[in-house]
Amino acid sequence: MFRQHFKYGIRCITSCLRNENGVAELMKQDLYFKRVLRILEEFTEEEIVANSCKIVRLVLRDEIFYDRVVQ
Repeated sequence: MFRQHFKYGIRCITSCLRNENGVAELMKQDLYFKRVLRILEEFTEEEIVANSCKIVRLVLRDEIFYDRVVQ
């Protein structure tokens, strides 16, 4: 049951990051982005991995955050 709720939670977070303000909120602390990367390492369920990759893509589209992630 936890994985089902987690899947829906990741989907909601991904939707919130379509807005630049959402990305800025996520990137206020490096901890949140690091958790997304950890999700990519730990989970194997396709939808969770796909939405986590989408979060990374949405963060990297902004040059300011791209530079932070690369560093």
